[in-house]
Amino acid sequence: LTCKECEFGTFLLVPQTEEGQCQPCFPNAICYGGNRVSPNQGYYRFDILTPVVEKCANFDACLGGSQLDLMGICAPGYSGALCAQCSSGYYQRIDAFVCF
Repeated sequence: LTCKECEFGTFLLVPQTEEGQCQPCFPNAICYGGNRVSPNQGYYRFDILTPVVEKCANFDACLGGSQLDLMGICAPGYSGALCAQCSSGYYQRIDAFVCF
């Protein structure tokens, strides 16, 4: 068995046991190859051990990820899973999920 790292646009989170096991990337993510899956803007990833990405309640709060931050980052003023909390010193508007 000759193992090759999955190419850009594909991923595999477990060690290969045979060639050709790389999976196509999900529509709401970027797959950098290998086991590197990162969410697009408006999405968040809870765990680097699963490729599942979830839609954020506030699209603008989730900036997406990168090769260096595979779970995604939150916009300034937002924090937590799905960037669904206001950071310290920020407050949520009552009529919409916006931190200011």
